[in-house]
Amino acid sequence: GGGGGGGTAVVDGKIVSRDRLQGIRVGSAGGWQLEAFPGDFVVHRKYGIGRFERTVLRPKKKLTPEERDMQKVRREEILKGTIKARGGKMPAEEVQAIMNAFGTENDPDPISNPQSTLLEITYADATVHVPVERAYRLSRYRAGDAVVKPR
Repeated sequence: GGGGGGGTAVVDGKIVSRDRLQGIRVGSAGGWQLEAFPGDFVVHRKYGIGRFERTVLRPKKKLTPEERDMQKVRREEILKGTIKARGGKMPAEEVQAIMNAFGTENDPDPISNPQSTLLEITYADATVHVPVERAYRLSRYRAGDAVVKPR
């Protein structure tokens, strides 16, 4: 991270450097921003107060029609490229194996298998994954004062 917000934080009574904490900072053109570090409490418009744990990468579930078209084209490219690299011949089982790998963790291609960054927030009864692009639904929770509205 870039300097702002002090260099250290106290976590469970230990002083930890902010960089090691993998905090997130999300902002929008409207001047709204949220900075949260693991262990910080955040308020979600729908789920209430929870604790931000970490960010996770997961395959994107809902793709736009454009993303879906790009994905289809890219997967065909990958398949044709692999077959061509093999000299144009390939057993059907191997073709099937490549096609089965699409969209799994064995598919590192960002167009064929787009990832989204999710914020993992734990509540008393559940763990919720909030996509970063939905982070505007969150604000930091400061015990004592009322919820601090995002500036």
